[in-house]
Amino acid sequence: MIVHTRPLTPPLLRDLLALATSAWDQDSVQAFLDASGWTPADGEGVDTGSGHHLVPDDPDWSSAAQRGFHLPFATAGDGDEEVELPGWERESGRDAFDAAWRAACAVVSGELGPAEVTLPVEGTAWQLAAWRAGESTAVVVAQGEEFTSYGELDMAALWLLRHPADAAWPDSAGCYAWLLGEG
Repeated sequence: MIVHTRPLTPPLLRDLLALATSAWDQDSVQAFLDASGWTPADGEGVDTGSGHHLVPDDPDWSSAAQRGFHLPFATAGDGDEEVELPGWERESGRDAFDAAWRAACAVVSGELGPAEVTLPVEGTAWQLAAWRAGESTAVVVAQGEEFTSYGELDMAALWLLRHPADAAWPDSAGCYAWLLGEG
């Protein structure tokens, strides 16, 4: 297994937490992007100042506001031996992928305290940890499918999702569907 990583850093997390606690209508998100200096990427999403790629849940803005965002910081798979990602580190083995997830969890815990929930994703080797930011946002560090590879690769990403403060966290069986807005 080949693993590519671009670690989550405390300064990037602080920027993401500012986004997490703001409004997610198009004007508010654009104001955040302008203030942060992040720029539209080729294709979908936004390039951050750290070299990461922030992907909105609704890249076409077909709804009034975003439901969430995700920012990949690791990919893993057997078929990407020839792929080079500029600025990303290349490692080998499942342990490196899991270590990238744990390192990102440590960065978030350093800012928000211990995760409120940590779960295995039922039926997979993936893991998920979640925190609350503000009154209605979940900050989630999760492993899952890397969408552009149609399931050929796994990714680890930080997710920002609307999740009311009084709402229960999903269980192991439902956490991945919740993450994707399917449940």
